[in-house]
Amino acid sequence: MHPSKLKNIEHYLSQFKLDDSLLFLNHLLGVTRGFSSDNALLGEIAKSSLPVLPHKAHFIAKLLLLNASDLGRTPMGWEQFLSAQRLADASSGGVGRMKIAEGGTILPQDRFFFRYSYLDNVRYSNGGQHLNRYVPGFEKSFGDGMFSVEVRAPFAANTVTSSTLNGDTFSSGSDTRFGNLTVYLKSLFLDTGKFAVSCGLGVVTPTASDTRVSYANGTPLLSIQNDSVRLQPFLGGLYTPNDRLFVQSFLQWDGAANGNRVAINSTGTGLTSAGRITDPSNLFLDVGAGYWLYRSNEKRGLTGIIPMVEIHQNSALQPGDVVTAGPFQVGNFAGTTSLTNIVAGTTFEFGKSSNLTASYVGPVGGGSDRQFAGGLQLFYSYAPK
Repeated sequence: MHPSKLKNIEHYLSQFKLDDSLLFLNHLLGVTRGFSSDNALLGEIAKSSLPVLPHKAHFIAKLLLLNASDLGRTPMGWEQFLSAQRLADASSGGVGRMKIAEGGTILPQDRFFFRYSYLDNVRYSNGGQHLNRYVPGFEKSFGDGMFSVEVRAPFAANTVTSSTLNGDTFSSGSDTRFGNLTVYLKSLFLDTGKFAVSCGLGVVTPTASDTRVSYANGTPLLSIQNDSVRLQPFLGGLYTPNDRLFVQSFLQWDGAANGNRVAINSTGTGLTSAGRITDPSNLFLDVGAGYWLYRSNEKRGLTGIIPMVEIHQNSALQPGDVVTAGPFQVGNFAGTTSLTNIVAGTTFEFGKSSNLTASYVGPVGGGSDRQFAGGLQLFYSYAPK
């Protein structure tokens, strides 16, 4: 850590009463890990845009031992801990990861599509802000409709890939960034009329921006290279018991083939390699159902109205990596995460070839795992006849 930044933390912590502050830190970690209960503290944690990071709590505890005493003016509480954590914090963000269930189909087909998502209070900065994400793409079938290749090229506005540390405050610039180009190969291996099953593999390529943090004077503090290629095998199923109702589901694994290089300026003399971070593997389970409320055989105009509801379960299968350089630790300290989202909306079909879907997405529970507060989505697809 830069000497002047370390002095700021030491000076701030020197005011606290040592024993009482260490007891609070121990209690805070116990509550966040579920070892003890404190509804009032849990309520404060839930309202905060900053998660409790165990490595930061341990770092603060070590500096308390070195700088605080029982003659300090006041014990540490929740607000004081947040201030101390911000002094040692780093933030990052990006366009977000793709998965096949977001606009994907079970049956291989020919189509062009465009997806827009507005997500509110996205937790990639100290204060949540909104994210506008755009995903144009296409799917092309071959082999008599038994196979297809799909390409998605996401980009986002208001994304954060660079941040500036000024004293104890982080500021993050908003910018429009290209995401990771994703390619899906799909194969239909069962179609009975009522049941259809397909499988495939997604390859997520590292075309998005790197993540960087700098001091206010421009000196680099942290660099995380976007090197990782991710593999996403999936299995999809479609059930249509009649000409009105349909249910479809995807099961998808998401894992990294390699890690991302990390460089940290731990001595104030410049960035040096600190190792690699490999993001955790994920399991995605997505189930959706729709009903043709209105259906017409006309070839023009509005030919269908389909209310739909979807449930998306996203689970990290193991904690992420952590790399250390001097007093710095960089990585995912939230442990394994689990998040459930519900999507409700309606699809309008026009002329048997175009579809426009408007929907709302919101997280269910999740606590500190929640990545956003809610969002609106528009999805348009065109299948040439």
